Amino acid sequence: MTDMPLSHVVYGTRDVEFTAARLRDEVGLEAVRGSRFPELGLADWFIPFEDQYVELLTVADDDVAARTPFGRWVSDRTAGGDHLLAWALEAGDDLDRVAQRLDLEPDALAFVDRTGVTRSSQLVGAARAFAEPCFPYFIAWNEPAEIRRGLAEASASIEHGSGARGIAWVEVSGDVDALSAWLDDGVDGGGIPVRVSPGEAGLLAVGLATSNGEVVLRAKD
Repeated sequence: MTDMPLSHVVYGTRDVEFTAARLRDEVGLEAVRGSRFPELGLADWFIPFEDQYVELLTVADDDVAARTPFGRWVSDRTAGGDHLLAWALEAGDDLDRVAQRLDLEPDALAFVDRTGVTRSSQLVGAARAFAEPCFPYFIAWNEPAEIRRGLAEASASIEHGSGARGIAWVEVSGDVDALSAWLDDGVDGGGIPVRVSPGEAGLLAVGLATSNGEVVLRAKD
């Protein structure tokens, strides 16, 4: 498999402003307001790094979210507290090849970014990734240069108290053979920093590299 960098981790929360403040105070991570997903009733803040981010995803409109399977799922998963939901690899120009290999159709996702501009992306494998979060989904933005520029600007505008520099690894539980097949090159292929242990499919933790060790976010806080 062509190298596909780890793009972001999705961290679900019921109260995004409270969670942003908690992560700032407890572990030295700064979050900024992000995008809105009007068709899903969702919104996010994000913890930006130069070329990665942690997405803090929340329900923004209960009525709209209740009418969409994904909106209901986010609502249910965050009802009991903050929860790691998913992780994503940036597929870029390889997205169609990934879709063909997995025999899946890409899903379009429209969103309104933090500047008010409507943008879109294509996702492959999102349904499985959110149902069985040991599996990542694959993402490609329709305007990748603009997305990268916005991320770099957000990263430059803040300073993480912990000195966090980016996502170092994710830890999952599940079937290592199934995950290897999903990634097409084994869990160590393509330099993907994933640690795997046996058990029910789950996303257990994400490690963030800092100037002094690591900050670890666990599956449920």
